[in-house]
Amino acid sequence: MFAEWITKTHEQLCHVIYTAFRPTPLQHYLFLQGGDSIHLVVNEKGLFCKENFQRAITSLQDAQGQTADDVSGIGKNKQKGGKTNKGKQTGSKSDIHKIVCKVMVRSYYLAIVSCFSKCECKGLFSQICCMTDIKFANSIVEIKCDTIFAVSLYL
Repeated sequence: MFAEWITKTHEQLCHVIYTAFRPTPLQHYLFLQGGDSIHLVVNEKGLFCKENFQRAITSLQDAQGQTADDVSGIGKNKQKGGKTNKGKQTGSKSDIHKIVCKVMVRSYYLAIVSCFSKCECKGLFSQICCMTDIKFANSIVEIKCDTIFAVSLYL
């Protein structure tokens, strides 16, 4: 399916070659909504990093309260009026902005930031396009990225 997408996007053939060896190590990071840090949860050897995952969960609990329906919001972002704390802070940068900045500062290039909603993906892309304080690439690369994104949304 990926090769088919590449073929449609670039209008040229794409050959699939299978190998058990991964030339670029894959690492999985977790960023929690409203958070300030990213946590390595699966390292390049495919091992689950339990301590980092627990730190992420602890930071989530500190921000929201012990449970998702906890109206007391015991953390530092306590809500008034009996509402649960969803991690959204007024006046702060968006989550996608924080993620992109951390990726660039730490040189985690060739990062894929994903979410599970096509509509939310479009919204996040719009936010990224409005980030004037970050220079992603030269104008030629930016045009290619815009084209690939636009084509991928309509496949």
